[in-house]
Amino acid sequence: MSAISTVRRSMARGAPCAAWIALATCAVSPAFAVDAAGGGTGTGTTPAFTVVPTVSVQETITDNYRLSSTDKQANAVTEASVGIHVSSGAGRIKGFLDYSLTAQLSTHDSETNGLRHSLRLSTLGSIELVDDRVFVDVSASIAPQAISAFGKQSFSSSVDNSNRTDVLNYGISPYARGRLGQLGNYEVRLDHSGVVSGDSNASDSSATTASGTLSGGNPSGLFGWSVTASHQVSDFSDGDQTEIDRVRAVLTRAFGPHVSLSVIGGRESNNFEGIDNTSYTNSGLQIRWVPNERTSMSALYERRFFGNSHAVNFAYRTARTVWSFNDSQDISTTPDRVTQVILGNSYSVFFAQFAAIEPDPVRRDALVRAFLAANGINPNALVSAGFLGSGATVARNQTFSVGLVGIRTNLTFRTNHSNSGRVSRLTIGSGNLTDSTRVRQRGLSVDLSHRLTPSASAGLTLQSLRITGAFDSLA
Repeated sequence: MSAISTVRRSMARGAPCAAWIALATCAVSPAFAVDAAGGGTGTGTTPAFTVVPTVSVQETITDNYRLSSTDKQANAVTEASVGIHVSSGAGRIKGFLDYSLTAQLSTHDSETNGLRHSLRLSTLGSIELVDDRVFVDVSASIAPQAISAFGKQSFSSSVDNSNRTDVLNYGISPYARGRLGQLGNYEVRLDHSGVVSGDSNASDSSATTASGTLSGGNPSGLFGWSVTASHQVSDFSDGDQTEIDRVRAVLTRAFGPHVSLSVIGGRESNNFEGIDNTSYTNSGLQIRWVPNERTSMSALYERRFFGNSHAVNFAYRTARTVWSFNDSQDISTTPDRVTQVILGNSYSVFFAQFAAIEPDPVRRDALVRAFLAANGINPNALVSAGFLGSGATVARNQTFSVGLVGIRTNLTFRTNHSNSGRVSRLTIGSGNLTDSTRVRQRGLSVDLSHRLTPSASAGLTLQSLRITGAFDSLA
């Protein structure tokens, strides 16, 4: 179990879409696990199935509870949470489930008192329905999200912010894979995902994609190929319905064990510009370089109907550091995929760092959580710049993160820049990208933690977020 006490000061300066938060944390957090039979385990080993109960208490003291630049109000907010972490690392199900229930008590604003749910469900592998043939991936999360990019923005749930609402993101994806004689390997998949908000002013959405892939290569491994055909339907409750049909072929040539080059071609059609579908030709290149298990880099470029699509990814780690950089531009047909920009929380940074120590993702999950708890690091601390949209978007996202792991002191640094715009000039629906042609977001987060004793630690977090827009009247 863990007990956490936090002192937080939050300030709003200038426009309401800019937010700054500084917080200090002192934590006492021994980690333990209980297996399915009720026996205990230490932190050195991870059983196939673990159940970890959690208890935390957080106290927030702020001089600007309502995030106002003109009417600041002081307040003290107490949050008590009980939760459970369940993980499975063997058998047909591999994944984890996090759930917590938080009671909030405000000293000067009883109207905001109440209960809040938090959920994170993920299959790190897949649920195996038929041996090595039929699988299903499942994911779900409940977390607060900004309704409008130009409303009040806050990183803390302890402040009064009418621009935030709890959002359910879910996904289920059954698929089958196998060998199709001498022709190659096949995979057929049905993917359904959705976003459900808790506010009548926000748009819900769903997307369903049916796809089939056939792939193969020559025995020497020098050449590989794949062909994928897909059909996607996206629907926004406060916007329009769109369809995308696409056929994509990839031919890959390996140059030794570390470098490969791929040529991409295909055809797609959609109805973004009107009722009837319009067809487009696609082409592109991709290069991958993986010189060793600690370093990887890839670069993708494609010509698409909305312009140029690209994805550049770089990751590098040493015994005490982890570095990552990502730069991408692509289309999103559900608001959770692009309009919510997440730099990677503390958990994801250290999850990458511990890859060399524990390759198995489920066991690594338990190892990372024990490390974060022992060092008083909030696993969910992140810079989240986002909003709930009502239509397809095209976004350019750039993120950079560094994690430094010391004997007793740890430092993580994350920054991002994103530029989102609507796909077409049609103004169906509502939301930020109906009024503004672009939404630009910049975020920064710095986390410092120091372990005082084996069971106590102190930490400091600095976060910044700035959002601007390009309105039609100003364009």
